Amino acid sequence: MYYSYLFTIFSEIPATAFSDQVRIAVDFSQGIEYTDYIKKKLEEMALLNIQIDRFVNPKTDIYLTNNFDPTFKNDQVVWDHPPLTKDMVNLRELIVRVKNAKHKKLPIII
Repeated sequence: MYYSYLFTIFSEIPATAFSDQVRIAVDFSQGIEYTDYIKKKLEEMALLNIQIDRFVNPKTDIYLTNNFDPTFKNDQVVWDHPPLTKDMVNLRELIVRVKNAKHKKLPIII
């Protein structure tokens, strides 16, 4: 019964739910070493299916920086200090919210 339920649920979930990535642009003015440090911290979240970009582009979902950019219209996280545990937890929660919002925009095919 468990497997029947599991396969039924999987057949109803769009395939993109497993393949869509949340794209995060990381750019800190403290320099390339600091930016690389933050990227390594983000790589620990690989199970959330994220893609880390060096620069903001039209596909960027989240912009992670130390300087607020009023022209960026998607989610923006500003860290003016090295991230604390609570900062990383908040970022994880944001990634999940962005991913869920992407899936709500998909048409449900039955």
